[in-house]
Amino acid sequence: NLPGRISWLKYISEFYYSTEAVSLTQWSEYDHI
Repeated sequence: NLPGRISWLKYISEFYYSTEAVSLTQWSEYDHI
């Protein structure tokens, strides 16, 4: 975990959202894993 002063930086990072978007598009066609 990041320290409290810089923990908000993950929300402006493109990697935070791009990994979520890639995993959503990759696994969206599967109902159950």
